Amino acid sequence: MQEEPNEVKVKLVVTSADFPCELVTETLKINPSRTWSKGDRIGRFSKRKAKENGWIFQVQKDGIEDTETLVWDLLSNFSSASEKLLDLQRRYEMGVEVVIFANKYMPYIIFSPGLMKELTALNLSIEFDIYALYE
Repeated sequence: MQEEPNEVKVKLVVTSADFPCELVTETLKINPSRTWSKGDRIGRFSKRKAKENGWIFQVQKDGIEDTETLVWDLLSNFSSASEKLLDLQRRYEMGVEVVIFANKYMPYIIFSPGLMKELTALNLSIEFDIYALYE
């Protein structure tokens, strides 16, 4: 049986109980990877329901595990909308999510001072979800 490669996803996540997802799309002029509404089921097989509305834009590239490269790639999609991003951030919960499915080994995670400065300027939090699935 062939081992699955590592998988790294980087997302900009916007959540709130009181905004329509279309507002984020229209404000940023970027189509989301996924949206959901309060009360939607979380996952296909779950009985849990979302407690708030959500808007996600995701970056993932096959074979790229460098988290810093992927975060820069994510932010580059919003470079022309940074003021609008800041305005949304003041009104809604927003952050960057780094999700790692480590199927072979744990990839390194390092952010340069330049990236940290950019994330700080946009007032974005960072969340890491790491799943070590190798033996």
